[in-house]
Amino acid sequence: MKKSFKAGCVGVAFFAACAFATPYNRAYAETFEVNVEREYHFSSDQTEIEAQKRVLALAKEDAIDQVATYITSSTLMQNYQVTEDNVNTYAAGIIKQLKQKPEYELIYEKHICKVKLVALVEVSEESLNDFIKAKTTPPPQPVAAPVVPVQPQPAPANIDGGYVSNPGSAVVPPVQMPAPQQPYNPIPSAPPVYNPQPYIPAPQPEFTQSERVRFNGHTYQLFDKDSTWWDAVSFCENLGGHLLYVQSAEEQKFVEDLLRSKGTRNSYWLGAQLNFKRTAWKWTDGTVVKGYAKWALNQPDSYRVKTYKENTLMMYREKNPLCPSGLGQWNDIAPDGECNGEEFFGKHNFGFICEWDE
Repeated sequence: MKKSFKAGCVGVAFFAACAFATPYNRAYAETFEVNVEREYHFSSDQTEIEAQKRVLALAKEDAIDQVATYITSSTLMQNYQVTEDNVNTYAAGIIKQLKQKPEYELIYEKHICKVKLVALVEVSEESLNDFIKAKTTPPPQPVAAPVVPVQPQPAPANIDGGYVSNPGSAVVPPVQMPAPQQPYNPIPSAPPVYNPQPYIPAPQPEFTQSERVRFNGHTYQLFDKDSTWWDAVSFCENLGGHLLYVQSAEEQKFVEDLLRSKGTRNSYWLGAQLNFKRTAWKWTDGTVVKGYAKWALNQPDSYRVKTYKENTLMMYREKNPLCPSGLGQWNDIAPDGECNGEEFFGKHNFGFICEWDE
C-alpha cells in the first residue's frame, strides 16, 4: 500500500494511528511517497546550477519536515522523550531515494527557480523502536570486577629431600610437580576438495572509462559516455567528486595529455556555468573562474544571449572544422551539447572528466 501526503493531511494521521497501535510489533513496515514543491528566488550573480542546488536543498528540508511530522504523530514516539533534532535525524535517514529526477522550472524574468520532488520513504516499527531505544535508554555501566586480596607467602628457607621448611616451622608435605604433558599428535584432516567454478565474465559497461590518475594532489578519471552537461555533473557528484575544474596552465597541460592518450570524443565538458546576468563564469562549487582560461579564438561568444542558451563550458579534443579550435581550447555551448545542428557536436560526441580533491 502506498500513500502520498503533505504535512498535516488526514492520510498521515490515519497511517500513524494504524501503524503504531501495537508499539512492539516489529514485523510492520511500509513504503510511501512524499511530494514537495518549492521555489527559490535567485540573484543575477548566481548560476543555474547554484539556483537548482539551493532549491533542491530547501525541498529536501521540506520532505524531512513532513516525515518528522508523521513520526511525531505516532503513539510510539509520543511515549518517549526524544528531541526534535533526533526526530529530524531519523526522518532524514529513512528517506531512501528520489523516486524520479527532480523537475525544475526557471522563470528568468522573475528570478524564480521551482522544483518538484518525489521522495520514497521506508518506515518500519523495528527501525523506529531501535532508534528510540538508542536515544532514550542510557548505556549500561560497566561492572567492576571484585577485588580479591592477595595473601603474602613466606619465602622458602631451604629445600631438603623434597620438603620445604622454614626455621621454626613444622615440616610441610612435598610439592607436587605437574605430570609431563603428552606430545601433541594431531589427527590428519582430509585434503581440501577443489571445485573449480566456470569463469563468468563481468558485464561490459555501456561506456568506456580510464583508470584513475593523480596529479598535484587531485585525482582524475576520464569517461567516454554520451552526456549532456547536466548528466556529467550528476554522474561525477554521485561518485563523490565533481566535473573537471581547470585552474592553472600546469593542470591544463595534464588534462590535454590525458585527452590525447585516453580520450576518443570530440569534446569534453568542464564544470563551469555562466551566471544569469552573463558577467562571470563559475565552477559548480560557486567559485569564479579567474586567473587562468584557454578560450578558443573569438570565444566565449554567448551565442543567442537573449535565450541564455550557451551557458556551459566545454573543451575541445578534436579540431572543429567549422571554426578555429584545437586540443584543450575552451568554448561555451548549450548544456545539451547541440550547436545549430552541427554534426561535430551533440551529446554523443561528448565525454567528461571527474575530479576528486584531497
